[in-house]
Amino acid sequence: MKKEILLNGIILLLLGAASCEGYKTISSTVISENTGEPIANAAINPINHLGDTTQTDSTGRFELNSGFISMMFGGPKFILEIQKEGYDTKTLKTKWGQDTIRLTPLKH
Repeated sequence: MKKEILLNGIILLLLGAASCEGYKTISSTVISENTGEPIANAAINPINHLGDTTQTDSTGRFELNSGFISMMFGGPKFILEIQKEGYDTKTLKTKWGQDTIRLTPLKH
C-alpha cells in the first residue's frame, strides 16, 4: 500500500513538471541609440541555445522561438547577443523580451 501511494505521488509530481513545459517566443525592435532609427539585418544570437540565430527585418523587428523548454520558476532567461557592423555588440538577459533594444554606434 505504501509503495502504491509513493508511486502515485511520483507520477503526480512528474505530470505536474511536464505541464510546466512550453513554447516561448520573444520579439523586440533593435534601434540606433543615437538616431532612434530601426537597424535592419542585425544578427540576434541566443547565447544559451534556446533557439536559432535570426536577424532583424527592415523595420528592426525580430522574433525568436525558444522551442519546447521548461517554464518553471517564471520561465527561462534568454541571453542574447545582438551584432551589427558599425555598432557595439550588445549582450543582454531577458525573460520576456524588451520593447526596444538600443545599439550604440562605434566611435571612429
